[in-house]
Amino acid sequence: MKKEQVVNCQFSVWYPIFKKHTIKSLILPLPQNVIDYLLDDGTLVVSGGLQSSQNSTPKCWRP
Repeated sequence: MKKEQVVNCQFSVWYPIFKKHTIKSLILPLPQNVIDYLLDDGTLVVSGGLQSSQNSTPKCWRP
């Protein structure tokens, strides 16, 4: 796959071309720190999350 083909798949490239055939959308620029966060491969540890228990399996689940 060529770089140009990948770039052409970006929403900001194809949306203006097909605008009248898709849902109304808005392209928002992202600050660099948000982009860096999204591209980071690190592990995300969220404090205060739900703790798992043995009773956390939904009752409707069947093997």
